[in-house]
Amino acid sequence: MKKKMLKTGIALAIVLVTINAGAQTDYGSGYTDPQVIRNTDPISYTVSNPDGNNATFTWTVTGGTIVDQSSPYSATGANSIQVIWDNANKTSVNIGNLTVSKVIDHGDGVSCPGPDQIMEIQSWVSPKATVATSNFHVCSGEASTVDLTFEGKADYRYKWKVYQKDTPANIVEDKTGSFLTSNTSSVTVDIASVVNISGSDIIYVFAVTQVQDAFADIDDGDITTATVEMTVHSTSDIGPIQSGSSLISR
Repeated sequence: MKKKMLKTGIALAIVLVTINAGAQTDYGSGYTDPQVIRNTDPISYTVSNPDGNNATFTWTVTGGTIVDQSSPYSATGANSIQVIWDNANKTSVNIGNLTVSKVIDHGDGVSCPGPDQIMEIQSWVSPKATVATSNFHVCSGEASTVDLTFEGKADYRYKWKVYQKDTPANIVEDKTGSFLTSNTSSVTVDIASVVNISGSDIIYVFAVTQVQDAFADIDDGDITTATVEMTVHSTSDIGPIQSGSSLISR
């Protein structure tokens, strides 16, 4: 019976050694993997360094740029870097990877490398709404449309209104009470017709007033480019048709 227990203990030890041999060392803490971020500002990354300048860290970044350094970047005691992640994709995720390893110099001619620590980065641009339609002209009473494009992560939420350019308080259509939604990066908005019988042209402004994407970190996105002017040409009443020739019955 004792002999069987001894064999079992040896087998368990072998299994544990095999598992730990391939495990990654947790150099850092306080992050999720993959890390989902906005890629507008540099992000700091730090790992623990109990060995001081006896440890040489090597950082390798794909899909981003190490601030003031090339990739890979290797230096003694360099247990912290900053990275700006790429933003080529405006409506889908940008994938990057961050790898860090260290080698400890024991001062006796022996340097011992440790396993790599790897993190996947999923970066998104900030929400933005842009009017894709140029300034346009319509006749009085004619309906029109405006095309919008979005950046960020769908679903997009947005609000808009139409007002008279010279008199902003004169709002002719208001969709700011609740959010409209779009699960695609472009949408066509129908604008109600505007009647102009003033005798001269009137310019109205279509404006996106608020935009959000699927993340909750930013309440209001960039709407600075989301306006377009609509010139409504006046139509005058020409009155009834008149004629001087008409038969009258007896």
